[in-house]
Amino acid sequence: MLVEDAEPFVPGDSVAIRDVRGGVVRAVSAAVVVEHSPERLVTWIPLGSPLLLPGDVHGQPVKTERVDRLTEVSWNSWGGPAFVWPQGGWHSVRASWTDAGPDRSLDHWYVNLHTPLRRTSFGFDLEDLILDVIVKPDLRSWSWKDEAEFDEACADGIVEPDLAKIVRDTGTRVAGDAERGSEPFTEAWATWRPDPSWQLPTLPRGCTLL
Repeated sequence: MLVEDAEPFVPGDSVAIRDVRGGVVRAVSAAVVVEHSPERLVTWIPLGSPLLLPGDVHGQPVKTERVDRLTEVSWNSWGGPAFVWPQGGWHSVRASWTDAGPDRSLDHWYVNLHTPLRRTSFGFDLEDLILDVIVKPDLRSWSWKDEAEFDEACADGIVEPDLAKIVRDTGTRVAGDAERGSEPFTEAWATWRPDPSWQLPTLPRGCTLL
């Protein structure tokens, strides 16, 4: 059976989301499946979830295009966010909260721009395309994130012109969706809570190998 023909994941399942570029696994995050349908994937990363990032010789995470090694850290930001991934889309939307407590509030919406998800035996692969969009909670304004880094990647040929246009057009379109309050930029996701029975996700053995 082909990986693409595998049964859908069910709520509570643990999956690995891998960032892959040029045949190299650049990062891996463990996540809990909230929903998996032909229309979208929704995941949740609880605080303390394992995350593999590029690291230096001392095992400290670094932001770099060259990945010599991956180091494991724990997710510790944005209150344990939820991610909405439209199937076939070039982006995902993260609902980012101020904390994980009962009085948490939405801090911002984060639109990550990347290639469409590809199903794997571990979960899903994508290629992060550097540029992102930050949308304020009131949905009235938005801004690009990492624009200078994206422009540099375009100049260096890491992101080709046709792909760069897809990325910018997607970011602009999704920002427009946010301004209109379209799904998933809704109160339902802004106030979403995970099932208390769900367990911390794990990274499957061999998930750094292609």
